[in-house]
Amino acid sequence: MTVGNKSMLQIKNGREKIGVNFTGLTEIIQNEEGLIFFNKKEPIYFELLEYAFDGAVYNTVVESKQNGLSVTKEKNKSKKKAQLRKIVGGAILGTMLFPGIGTLAGAYVGGKNRNKKKEKNNSVTEDSYRVIKTQKRVEVPSTAMLKLKNITTSEKFSIQIVCDSSKNAQLINFKIKNPTPTSLVDISKSNVEQIKEYKELLDLDIINQEEFNKKKVEILNL
Repeated sequence: MTVGNKSMLQIKNGREKIGVNFTGLTEIIQNEEGLIFFNKKEPIYFELLEYAFDGAVYNTVVESKQNGLSVTKEKNKSKKKAQLRKIVGGAILGTMLFPGIGTLAGAYVGGKNRNKKKEKNNSVTEDSYRVIKTQKRVEVPSTAMLKLKNITTSEKFSIQIVCDSSKNAQLINFKIKNPTPTSLVDISKSNVEQIKEYKELLDLDIINQEEFNKKKVEILNL
């Protein structure tokens, strides 16, 4: 058996109609004859009569990021005046105690203390933080409908699946059996919608520009 298309689906309802009695993801397979089946061991074959995607749905998500910065600030310069007074006071005290050399000794002691204070109190580094907020669009799951026909019983029914732009890009490649003729306006509208869907895939970086251009040519039959 040659497989034409396949994809993994999350079925919302209609599971019992296709012979799948378990939850979770289900594989849909289309063979070269265009028949659909879901169970490889005991396949039930269907014709795909119609496929409709409800369209992509997006939510806006706000992300916050804290950016840390280190800022160096000078301390209050008023302390330098106090240091200067200490130097002068040291010089006067030295003159009184040791005439001749007291001035130099007192000034030296005061100057030494000033240098220590300068190294210790000249500047201070503070950490500050800024919160940066960014917005981005995130696609959330939507739904799609598959209309099928059981080739054994001729029963027609629809199943609903979870779908998004990426899944839709796979499912639109499945062949539809004898699609119902539509007017030229409907065909044009369908083409525009398909191109829009591929443009969304391009914007999400799911496909590249070359793939988008190729699909656009195929849809418009250029």
